[in-house]
Amino acid sequence: MYEKVKQEAQTNYYSATLLRALISLNADTASSQSANGAGTVRYLVRNGMAIEYYIDNGDVLIHKLHFDDSLQADSGNQAMGVYKVQYDGSAWGTSGSSHKQMNLKHKWNGAHYAAVSGKFRSKGSAGQMLVRHIEKSYGGTEILPRDIPQMDNFYSLYWINNKEHGALPSVDGLTSLIQQAASASESVNWLVHGEGAKTFQRALEILQNTPSLSRFEAKDEEIVRNLRNKMSGQKVFFSNPVGANPDKLEKLCNVVGLTYVDSNTNPRNLKTAAGRENSWNEIKRIGAASTGTGVTAVSLKESGIFTIQKQGGMLSNVYEAAISNPTLAAIGTAGLCTAAAFVVGKTQATKWASQVRAIHATASSTFGRGNEYWYDSDEDLLEQLSA
Repeated sequence: MYEKVKQEAQTNYYSATLLRALISLNADTASSQSANGAGTVRYLVRNGMAIEYYIDNGDVLIHKLHFDDSLQADSGNQAMGVYKVQYDGSAWGTSGSSHKQMNLKHKWNGAHYAAVSGKFRSKGSAGQMLVRHIEKSYGGTEILPRDIPQMDNFYSLYWINNKEHGALPSVDGLTSLIQQAASASESVNWLVHGEGAKTFQRALEILQNTPSLSRFEAKDEEIVRNLRNKMSGQKVFFSNPVGANPDKLEKLCNVVGLTYVDSNTNPRNLKTAAGRENSWNEIKRIGAASTGTGVTAVSLKESGIFTIQKQGGMLSNVYEAAISNPTLAAIGTAGLCTAAAFVVGKTQATKWASQVRAIHATASSTFGRGNEYWYDSDEDLLEQLSA
C-alpha cells in the first residue's frame, strides 16, 4: 500500500498529501489522536482520508487507511481543488470538475501558469478575473500580454472556498502541488491572490521541514541543495495579499527555494497595514478641510462614532487605533468612520473629488469586491466595479 501511494504521489496531489502525512507520522505525535499513549492505536484525519496506526519508540505501523467522502467537506460544484481555466477565443471559462493534478506540460513561453484564489463569489468569477492579475504580474517580463489570450491557452486555478483560506485542507493540497512540480523539475509561475496568501504561507512553512516527496528528513547538505534547486523553477507573485506577512513570505520563498518575484498590495484595503496608512492619509486631508462645518458636525454626531475635536482632524482616534493595533474591532470601527466620511465627502464632491474616490475605493476594497481587482488608480477601480 505504501509503495502504491508513493508512486501515485507524483501524479495525484491527494496521494501526495497522504504520502506526506504517512512519512511524518513519527515526527509530531501531537498531531494525532491517541487514548493510551505509545504502542496503542492512533488516528490522523485529513481532508477525505484517515490513517489508523501504531507508534512505539519511533517505529510506525500503519494499520488502516480510510478514504471516505464523509471526511471531506461537501462544497458542491464549488469544491476546493485544481481547475482548468481555458480561453475559447472570446472569454476565459473555468472547468466544471476538478483535476487530480496540474497539467505542467502546458506552458506559456516556457512556464506553466497557476493561480491560488483569494475571496471571490465563485470559481468561475475567480477564473475570469485572475487572468488580469497574471497579465499585470508577469506580462512584459515573462510573457507578452498579447500572447496570453490565445485560443485553447489555459492556466491552473487552485480554488479555495472563502472560509477555507489558511485551513489545513487547503494548505495540504497546495503543498502537494508545489512538491509535485519540484519533483518533476517543471517551471511554474504562481499568482497568489488575496487571502490565498495565508494558504501559501502555511504551505511554505511545511516545505521548510518536508521539502521532498521521496524522503522525510533531508539532513545531508547536498540533498537539501538539490531540493532547493528543483524548487527554483517555480516563481511566485503575490497580488493584493491579505492575512499574511509580506516580509515573511519573501523570506520563506528564499528558504524553500522558490523565486520571489514581487508583491502588489491593494493600497485601499483596511485589512492590510499599507491600506490603513494610505486611507487614513486621504481621509485626514478631507477631514481637516471639513471639520467645523455644519454638515460635518451633524453627520458625525449622528453616526455615534466619536465626537469631533475642534483642533484634531477627522477620524484620528479610530484610524490611529486601527493602524497601531489592527484588530477586527478596530478595523471595523475605521470602516464605519470611512462610511461617515464618505457622507461628508459627497457634500464637497467637486472640490474633493479625488478624496471621495479614495474613500469609496477604501470601502469597496475592505468590505466589498474591490480586492478582487487589479487596478492602477481609484478611478480605475471604480470604473471596473461599475462595468
